[in-house]
Amino acid sequence: MNNMHKYKESAEYFYKFVQLPKISPVFTAAEKDSVYKAHEKDYNASLVNIANLSYKGKDWNQAVKYCNEALSQVTDSVSLHDLYFIKLAALQEQKDTANWAKTLYEASQRTGQEVFFLQLMQYYINSNKTAEAEAFAQKVVADEPNSKMSWYMKGYVELYLGKNYATARQSFEKALSIDPDYANALYLVSVTYTDEIISKVNSGKYQYIGKNRNITGRGKGAAAEAAYKKQKAIYDKELNEVKSYYKKAQTYLEHMREVAPDMVNKWAPALQTVYTNLGMKDKAKEMDAALDAYNQSRSSK
Repeated sequence: MNNMHKYKESAEYFYKFVQLPKISPVFTAAEKDSVYKAHEKDYNASLVNIANLSYKGKDWNQAVKYCNEALSQVTDSVSLHDLYFIKLAALQEQKDTANWAKTLYEASQRTGQEVFFLQLMQYYINSNKTAEAEAFAQKVVADEPNSKMSWYMKGYVELYLGKNYATARQSFEKALSIDPDYANALYLVSVTYTDEIISKVNSGKYQYIGKNRNITGRGKGAAAEAAYKKQKAIYDKELNEVKSYYKKAQTYLEHMREVAPDMVNKWAPALQTVYTNLGMKDKAKEMDAALDAYNQSRSSK
């Protein structure tokens, strides 16, 4: 049937196959459950196929309908991913942006795959819909206050769309209070510190840090010595403040390295920057080596 492009007929055929145990008078309720459980993999594959056939036949309404039905039943990660992919594509064809955004968030929650969440954030960023993103983030936190992803999303919006480092940090900390080893939240807390201090330096907040200005050299006499000490005290205070941000970022990144050793491409370059700014040259070289090893392993695959 598929080869003849009779997608609707094919979908209906597979749907009858999936529904047969339910509608058959031969089986008791317990037996029906037993049949589905015994052949769960086959039925899940059929549900995905039904939705896919409807999509190929450009029947967007049916594709969404079958996806919704399947999503209420399947639990395995592969089927969930495929069904959300089909549903999102169908919603895009329908130009149903509201449900598309809602589905992306739902997909990120159920699958745990950040790719769906990042796609949603990219949409808000590219379309410059900051207010809409903020409203959506507030809603998901209100709806699911005990979800680490809800708080992570809120923090992401506050960090990248609002540039509100302190508020974003609070949201990521809330996510970490739910899951202290949540690697992505650990990473972005560190980003709030490093990005904030870079922003402060670039804004001209400091007299010496970030500027082509040196402390006046020591001269002869009490007045020259006093001037030097005054400038040195200002410089040291500024430097310590800058370093304090990198030290805070260091704590989160080192924790991330412990709980997510495979995410080398994230924590290694970030730690390399942190260690460099803290004058920890050996540690910075260690991160360079870790990143080189990671890149080599990727290229050899």
